[in-house]
Amino acid sequence: MVTPPPSPRIATPVSHLFENETDGDTIAALSDCLECRDRSLENSRPDQTLFHCNLQPIHAWGDAEWHTMRRIRKLKPDLQLLSLHAASVCDDPLLEGAMFQPGGRSYSRDELLETAGRNFSALRRIMG
Repeated sequence: MVTPPPSPRIATPVSHLFENETDGDTIAALSDCLECRDRSLENSRPDQTLFHCNLQPIHAWGDAEWHTMRRIRKLKPDLQLLSLHAASVCDDPLLEGAMFQPGGRSYSRDELLETAGRNFSALRRIMG
């Protein structure tokens, strides 16, 4: 007998709606787990198993980005999943209207992959 795959869990982002504790309790009760984001890092509500970070692993990270990752690990020790952006091939995209346009230096495919490899290796050491 083949075992069916588990049903997907529904993760709800912790947002400004959670500032009202009653609303946060209602939303959390309807969710399987919660997704924390950069803007809700300080929220200590339980069941935050997913963290979505706006950092892009395809770009070189400096001290500020690594500090952010160490802080996420410290404040969210029970994380099961971390998601990151990989949105732009340039270091300074411009927002024109509601659309991002290339800006600054554009990275080659090889540079993006090499940088991602370095960042993921270091990130695995931080996250455990």
